[in-house]
Amino acid sequence: LLPSGKVAFTPNQAGKVGLFDPATGTFSLVGNAISGEYVAGVLLPNGKVVFVPWGVGSVGMFDPATDTFSTVGAAISSQKYWGGVVLPSGKVIFVPRNADNVGVLDPGNSEPAYTVSGGV
Repeated sequence: LLPSGKVAFTPNQAGKVGLFDPATGTFSLVGNAISGEYVAGVLLPNGKVVFVPWGVGSVGMFDPATDTFSTVGAAISSQKYWGGVVLPSGKVIFVPRNADNVGVLDPGNSEPAYTVSGGV
């Protein structure tokens, strides 16, 4: 749920971010073109949405203030994650599909860093 009251949907092969406005009952696709699959969204304290990667080369970031989608950080293309959790520090931890790794995004940096830790 976005601060505006709208609901953002993960762009899993949709090509754009989906937005549902419960006040008007309307659904629309917004933003620029997206390539790749994302399986879940995590709302950051700043109102932006991080989209969890599913085997794509980067993390997705949606800014509802401007309806723009961008990619941040560098990911390992074979990694697949089921979801994400925002920590009190503001970092996002991506829930792994298997127990071999975990993704970490620090959106507080001017250029967000994405890392994978082995042996979790």
